[in-house]
Amino acid sequence: QAAFLLATGLLDACRDVDPASRRHAELTAQIKRLTLPGEMGEAIKVLALARDFDGPLAGFAGRDLRGRL
Repeated sequence: QAAFLLATGLLDACRDVDPASRRHAELTAQIKRLTLPGEMGEAIKVLALARDFDGPLAGFAGRDLRGRL
């Protein structure tokens, strides 16, 4: 999940938020929860299924973890 979310622009959620604001701290904590290995980053998997589709899929250009399935 972590590689997928980062590849699809998860960090853009914080880009325009003041780093000194409470909102930035909240977003940072949420991003950590979604991406850190000890949290949901490795516990939740992302799977894409397609038929007769040969193009690239957003978010799947990063690590290939099929061997761990």
